Amino acid sequence: MRYVALICARGGSKGLPGKNIKSLGGVPLIGRSIQIAKQVNRIDRVIVSTDSEIIANIAREYGAEVPFIRPDELSDSFSGISDVMKHAINWLNLNGFDIENACCVYATAPFIKKIDIISGLNKLITSDYDYVLSVGEFESSVQRAVVNKDEKGLSMLFSMKNFDIRSQDFESVYFDAGQFCWGKKNAWINDKIFNNNTGFIEIPSDRTIDIDTKQDWDKAELLYKIKKGLENE
Repeated sequence: MRYVALICARGGSKGLPGKNIKSLGGVPLIGRSIQIAKQVNRIDRVIVSTDSEIIANIAREYGAEVPFIRPDELSDSFSGISDVMKHAINWLNLNGFDIENACCVYATAPFIKKIDIISGLNKLITSDYDYVLSVGEFESSVQRAVVNKDEKGLSMLFSMKNFDIRSQDFESVYFDAGQFCWGKKNAWINDKIFNNNTGFIEIPSDRTIDIDTKQDWDKAELLYKIKKGLENE
C-alpha cells in the first residue's frame, strides 16, 4: 500500500495574506498540518504543493517534502484543489511513486487531529467510497435560510413551507470542514468528488475553523488560547 498526504499551499492568498505561514502558538499553520500528517504511520510521504519558495522552505523545516514547485497555471485564485491534487499525483506517478490513496490535508486547519485522518482512511479502504471528507454539521437550520434578493427585503431561500417545520424535523446538513479529504488515486485523477459516492468523518464544532479571513484568524487564536488554558488547569 502506498498512501501519501498532499498539502496544497499557494503563496497568493487574498482573504488573509500569508495565512499558510501565520504562526499560531509558535508554529506556522502549515507546520501544524505537516506535523499531524507525519504522525499517521500509514502515510508513506508528506508532500507540499506550493508556488512559493518561502512556504517550501518552511515546509521542509517541518519535515515535508517539496519535490516540485507548482506551475503558475495552478497557482492563481481560480485554481481548484482537484486540479492541484491531480497534478501532484501525476507527478508522483511519472517519478516512480505509484500511489493507491491520497489525502489532501489543508494547510490552514489548526485543530486537525491524527485520529480523524486515520478514521477517514479506514472508512475509505473498508468501503466503496471514492472519497472520505471531513465535515461539520450546520448548527442552525439552513433549510430556513433567508436572502435579500435585489434589495427587496427578506424571502426564504428554499420553500416557504420550511418556515413552519420544527428544527428537529429537518435532516442534518453538513459543510466541508476544510481539514482533509482522502481519495482513491483514480477518483482524484478523474474528478469524481461529490458524485454521490463520498463518505464523511464528522468533526466537532469546536474544531471546524477553516481560516480564510482575518475574522477566522481571530477566532482561531481565541479558541487556541481557551484550549491551551483548559489543558493547563
